[in-house]
Amino acid sequence: MIKPQRVLIISLGVYPTNQAMAVLIHALAKELGTDHVVVVGEQCDTDDPWDKVNYPLFYVNPKTLGLKRGKDYQKWLSYPSVVRRIIKIAEEQKCTSILCPFPDEFYMSVSLAVAKKTNLPFYPWFHNTYLENRSGFWEAFARYLQPRVFRQAKKVLTISEGLTNYYSSAYPETKFETLLHGFNIPETRSLNFDIDKKEKVRFAFTGSFNESCREASVRLCNVIVSYPGYELHVFGKSAAAQLNNYGIPEEKMVVHGFYSDEKFLEKLQACHIMLLPHGFDGKWKQIEFDTIFPTRTIPLLFSNRPILLHSPQKVFLTNFFEKHKCGFVNTSKDESKIKETIRNIIDDKITRDSVLQNAQRIVHKYDVKNVKQHLWDILEATN
Repeated sequence: MIKPQRVLIISLGVYPTNQAMAVLIHALAKELGTDHVVVVGEQCDTDDPWDKVNYPLFYVNPKTLGLKRGKDYQKWLSYPSVVRRIIKIAEEQKCTSILCPFPDEFYMSVSLAVAKKTNLPFYPWFHNTYLENRSGFWEAFARYLQPRVFRQAKKVLTISEGLTNYYSSAYPETKFETLLHGFNIPETRSLNFDIDKKEKVRFAFTGSFNESCREASVRLCNVIVSYPGYELHVFGKSAAAQLNNYGIPEEKMVVHGFYSDEKFLEKLQACHIMLLPHGFDGKWKQIEFDTIFPTRTIPLLFSNRPILLHSPQKVFLTNFFEKHKCGFVNTSKDESKIKETIRNIIDDKITRDSVLQNAQRIVHKYDVKNVKQHLWDILEATN
């Protein structure tokens, strides 16, 4: 019998922001429901509503100066007032624990302070490495904050087995556990998918364009736009603009805005091949490339379309796909090898069907209902 829980989620990204973190938090909060969750996050004035909210949602505005420059620094001036406001919310809403997804040190620091003041059990949820991926002043601050977060936590949660394995090895005195991304996974469908070679082959690029995938994305997209029989669909105007900045012609892209879950899946399924580029190198430290598990992976797995993973050898994401045989993996920077992998996807229906079946099997681990139950199990075991 599960005891009553009311989890306070403190996050940089919350609904209606359409970035990956906000979408994940919204899905989990909807599944937890109004009696078991309270969400607090940064106020956003730029994104339009795209779903209904069935849980208490509060906003904070740390950018009190309204300056366009130095946003990462000016928010710290509002740190005391933000902490006080969230403490008040936690007390009034009778919260029983705190969950804070990371990749933002301001909200992680705020969550740590709230946990200490309220004496609520604290669960940081790392989606990326922290200290290992900072430099300069922010590395010095991470050396201060990360050990305090680890000491205060009832258990440190991570988004993937790769990240859990790394952290468990690097910090053996701390308890880590994997809490996966949670998505609304559609019912298993009949595969019934083929590629008509008489029409253009449509490729879908989704997710953020950042240092974790920049150079691999540009290489992959260059191959596609160079062939007249292929068509590149980019989901996200910001990603399209970034690709254009790195040399992918705007006229060679079909650009899509943000869609609701149902519409997004429909648009994905209008394409033939899903692109999943993962950085071979870049400005981030190697451990980030080794451990990261992109959020975009899960919708691609349940899209019922073959995934082309362009990723280096021996990183967690490549190992995941090779272990589960749920995509076509290319680990070479050689563009001729990329073209060869694409031809294999188009021509080899037997392997393609096997890959799609494997993807449907593995993706149900990420159903938000399963993630919710796992979270309850963690709270029960540690409280």
